[in-house]
Amino acid sequence: MLSVKTKLLNHLTKNGEKKTSEKILFKSFKKLQKDSSKPTKDILKTALVLSTPVFKVHVIENKKQRKKNRKIKKIPYFIVNNSSRISLAIKFIMKSINNKFKPLYSKLQNEILLTSQQKGDSINFKKELQKQVLTNKKYFNFYKWK
Repeated sequence: MLSVKTKLLNHLTKNGEKKTSEKILFKSFKKLQKDSSKPTKDILKTALVLSTPVFKVHVIENKKQRKKNRKIKKIPYFIVNNSSRISLAIKFIMKSINNKFKPLYSKLQNEILLTSQQKGDSINFKKELQKQVLTNKKYFNFYKWK
């Protein structure tokens, strides 16, 4: 099982540049430590807990019909594995970082801080996902409960 730090590094890494992703992660952790009185480990844990979704939506498209008449089913399903929940929360945090004017480490630090205070964009992504699950709950009969 991968640790949260290695998962963050894997999500930050682009084009095999692991050293640059490590630098970005450590700079953001240092900035987090300077800006807050709590330890960065606790802030990161609360941010991940608050942004972890319980359900995920799987899109199924009927390809036997014509393109105009294709029906798309959005089937919600329960995420059983904790590591996949954590990685989805990290994806939400990475997706919410989109400001081009600031350096990446400060954007990551700001998003982790805002998410730990329940104000970040990743929490909005989680809420939108929950709304999609509630609107498509009629498709729960396709899900096999174990």
